[in-house]
Amino acid sequence: MVNKGKGSNYDLDFTLERYLSKGYYGLLTGSVFDSKYKGDCIWRDTKYNQWCFANALIGKEWMCGKQKQNVFSANLKLSYQGGDHYTPIDQMASEAKHDIIFDVARAFTSQFPSVLTSDISVGYKINKKKSSHEFSLKILNAGLITGQHGYVYNEVKNSVEKMDVVDILPNLSYKIQF
Repeated sequence: MVNKGKGSNYDLDFTLERYLSKGYYGLLTGSVFDSKYKGDCIWRDTKYNQWCFANALIGKEWMCGKQKQNVFSANLKLSYQGGDHYTPIDQMASEAKHDIIFDVARAFTSQFPSVLTSDISVGYKINKKKSSHEFSLKILNAGLITGQHGYVYNEVKNSVEKMDVVDILPNLSYKIQF
């Protein structure tokens, strides 16, 4: 194989942050970008050319405990991203082969829809003289939207079917620092 392809990536990023003040904090980030490649004399979008991505995080911390040495925290994160590009499926060839066959002549010409996801987390940190213990619960993809998709070949129907990935992911953790 000989790689004679070319690539082009341009982006503009921004970040706005509110440091911890009166127990509140926040962060807003974003990116607008363009990602293309040229492998067969045609400039095409790359798979991850979503064109935009943004995150917003807001949170609050409360001091608690006998001497106000412990911290209870809660935050919400929202993420917006454009959809991934994908290569369309050749339906007729797939039905003939009983397998998923992609139309490579139209590589990455289709795009999944944009998606808005949300994560929620709460935590409690116990601060001692020589150590700290932190318990947290994070609910990732609390809105049940991932924007991830896949395809599966259905032998019974002799057709390709789109499969959405929709999962909520709870994450319970414990951390000790000493």
